[in-house]
Amino acid sequence: MTESAAYHPGLERGYRRLLAAYPPSFRREQEEEMLAVLMAGTQPGQRRPGPAEAVDVIVSGLRMRLRR
Repeated sequence: MTESAAYHPGLERGYRRLLAAYPPSFRREQEEEMLAVLMAGTQPGQRRPGPAEAVDVIVSGLRMRLRR
């Protein structure tokens, strides 16, 4: 992950934890790209994922798990 003005290690760690809701096979292929998109949408100085963002990522991951 490249550093940007909004980069904070805790933020990246938080997003990686949220992405754990997705199936492992999907994460192996897509995690870095999804993380890059999430990090690109952050606000300067943001230190953790927002509540609505967290719910969206978790729900999407769980839906994907349930479809399999």
